[in-house]
Amino acid sequence: MVRLVAKLLLLVSLLPGLALLALGLSRYRLPYENERYFDAEHGVVYHQQAALVYTIMGVGLTLVGVVVAIACFRVLNRGALHPKRHD
Repeated sequence: MVRLVAKLLLLVSLLPGLALLALGLSRYRLPYENERYFDAEHGVVYHQQAALVYTIMGVGLTLVGVVVAIACFRVLNRGALHPKRHD
């Protein structure tokens, strides 16, 4: 049960970072002209610098997610290995 909770927590904590990484990488692939890309379908101008920001935030959130998941896994695992005594 502890491992299942830890795996779910790892998945949930990594999703925002991985989503931002995917967004940043998809924006890098756009054909920019003068550091701008105009999406005619939606009428939106994308700036090339925004892709870098999305990628940096994605890496940061992914690292935070890994640290949170490892910390929670250690806490949950410690409780499973060393149950409290009721004296």
